[in-house]
Amino acid sequence: MKKTILVIIVVLLLSGCSNKKQEIIEDIKFDEVVATYTIDRNKSDCELLLYGRCDNIGEDDLENLNKLDKKVTLIGTYDKRQISYSAEIDRWEMPDSNILTNGIVLHLSIDNCKNLVNKVKIDKMIFKISNSEVEKGLEKIYINAFDSSDSSLSIMEAPIAPIGSIELNKKHTYSYKILDISGTDRDLRAKILYPEEIKKYIEIDDVIVSRDEETELQIKNEYKNQTTKVDLNKIKVYNIECTYILKEDAYFVFQPLLELQDAVESQSLVPFEAICFFNNNN
Repeated sequence: MKKTILVIIVVLLLSGCSNKKQEIIEDIKFDEVVATYTIDRNKSDCELLLYGRCDNIGEDDLENLNKLDKKVTLIGTYDKRQISYSAEIDRWEMPDSNILTNGIVLHLSIDNCKNLVNKVKIDKMIFKISNSEVEKGLEKIYINAFDSSDSSLSIMEAPIAPIGSIELNKKHTYSYKILDISGTDRDLRAKILYPEEIKKYIEIDDVIVSRDEETELQIKNEYKNQTTKVDLNKIKVYNIECTYILKEDAYFVFQPLLELQDAVESQSLVPFEAICFFNNNN
């Protein structure tokens, strides 16, 4: 009899935990966030940072989320047909309150990212909780996928979020810093590539490339005792200034593809951080 009662108590406790996890997932609103991400199919790890809105989430809720089944399914649309991808939850965490309050961040790793198609729109995500499934709408998540090649160029600085609110329909700027270790003189040009659908929310009005000799000098002084003068003289730093217009007051995450060109070749780079435009952060 005692054994039967113990089993019932354990079942009830597990059921209660499952119900709590399901309630938390159901309360998170992923469909309020618009996002474009760029994924390099040649990288071994393909991570997405999905932002969600969720009021009054606490440390206990976060602990419950991190005990969820790690496997999720992403359902998308490509060329008017449905496509699915398996992904794994790395972790849930609270975002920096300076970026987003009343929110949650889900770190996802996509399995077999080589199979990602370019310009896919992710419509929903399916979580497994015990023996049930919870479906969450995404609706406005776009993924750029590309294949990188060996490059002497790399992004050394990328913005994370603007400071303060951004006035709509006005021109503003942000910048990337590009490190070049090729030792060649380049007449570098840049394009910012992102899905057409995203232009409803943001538009890149202009892109200007300039040499950043001050940062070059700082790097050379910092590493002068760690490498040869020949290698130090190869270093060049470029500043990519992007003029943009924010068109809607949305929760918006922007990780475009940078295409850099000179007279000889074209190289593509992915910013290691997405920019978060959360104007109505309250």
